[in-house]
Amino acid sequence: MSTLVCRDCGWVARCPACDLLMRVHTKPNTHLLCHFCETKGTIPDVCPKCQSTHLVQSGPRIQSIEASLKKIFPEAKILLVEDLSKLSKKTLDQNTIVIGTQKITSLPIENLGLTAFLLVESDLSVPAYDIEEDLFSQVRHFTTRSENIILQTRSPKLQIIKDITEGNFKSFFQRTLQERKSFHLPPFLQMVTIYLSDKSESMLKQRINTLASSLMQRADKETLISYDHLLIEKRAGEYRQKILIRAKDVMGFLEQFRNVLVRSRGVEVEWL
Repeated sequence: MSTLVCRDCGWVARCPACDLLMRVHTKPNTHLLCHFCETKGTIPDVCPKCQSTHLVQSGPRIQSIEASLKKIFPEAKILLVEDLSKLSKKTLDQNTIVIGTQKITSLPIENLGLTAFLLVESDLSVPAYDIEEDLFSQVRHFTTRSENIILQTRSPKLQIIKDITEGNFKSFFQRTLQERKSFHLPPFLQMVTIYLSDKSESMLKQRINTLASSLMQRADKETLISYDHLLIEKRAGEYRQKILIRAKDVMGFLEQFRNVLVRSRGVEVEWL
């Protein structure tokens, strides 16, 4: 999905209720959409910041891929997947080309002639410790369902790309395991993220400072607490901050804070 950007001042369309970029959608009509809280917006004629008319769509667009494929294969039946909940096996079988994001790995698609992954390094920019594992699994998922696989990349010398194209799981496994050991990541330590949210930014800062201080005071040398007091997100009209905990026994460590985590409002625990 593409975002809306001003070429003159660098303004980008952001959700008014979140910190996230809004995405440009063309169906059923052209509009902006936040993929987190589903807030919709109209596409402005001029930049709200500098009044420039040089507004462009930036980023990969599956709609543009669809348009290009229609020119190349005018007789083909092409399905653009934007909402998985509305799909059926019958709909999938009625189309010869399916276009979508990585979520289509969950679809019951079999006996494919060709599967193409576009700009695979764009996925690697996601700040998640297991993103390479996710990419490797996605490609292997379709390898068993496709006659041929194509990976589009500007970085063919990346080790993860070599491991995937060579089908070298042993190399991928050994390298990934060593990296996780060096950075104290699962499976060598358990990991959990605690999110605190509040409609008041000042109240959120006070709450998370109190909780982070308590966690750090009770942490032993094998328990790592990561917390950035300046990193504040906004989601669906609420401010949000997080604390990352890595420990040999995360559940045992958090048991000391059961009342705070269970009874306090705006607390979410995500196991990683």
